[in-house]
Amino acid sequence: MRLLVVVGVLVVLAALWSVVRGRYLVALGTATPHLTLEDLPQVERVGAVVTDEVLVSDLAVWVRLLAWLPDIVQGAALVVAGLCAVRALRGIGKGDFFSPTVVSAVRWGGGTLIVGGLAQGALDSFASFLLATTQAGPDGAWSNAYDSLTFTGGTWPLSLVVIGVLVVAVGAAFREGARLQTEVEGVV
Repeated sequence: MRLLVVVGVLVVLAALWSVVRGRYLVALGTATPHLTLEDLPQVERVGAVVTDEVLVSDLAVWVRLLAWLPDIVQGAALVVAGLCAVRALRGIGKGDFFSPTVVSAVRWGGGTLIVGGLAQGALDSFASFLLATTQAGPDGAWSNAYDSLTFTGGTWPLSLVVIGVLVVAVGAAFREGARLQTEVEGVV
């Protein structure tokens, strides 16, 4: 499980590096190493190129970071939830099913998934709106480059939020188990 968390951290860092540079981390074969406007997560469809194609490396750094911030937030939430899972599984492996460490780790893991999913959806919607109004508007840098641009309007990772709610429910069950365990200790 630790290896999975380490791989997750490396993927998030590689994505951040790729965003800041505006290039693919690895370009195999004849693929162009530059990210184009179509590679932005908020751009759903790009019409025919009227002038020069817009490269992500030509955009301001704030535009690049804004576009990929939702994915980076999701990756960070998954890494933190993975760390919480490692902590909870370590306690469960020792036989301390209802210890405060396990209960806390499960609760924090579920909360992280919920908050991370909602934050990703809100940031993606905000980024899509901001890119559509500032960059693709009549005075924007992309207005004359393409025939048409279609934005996603924001994607919400509902599965991540639902999984977070389920994990929080499991955390509540663990908390009840801990309470029952302390009550039973005095009975024997």
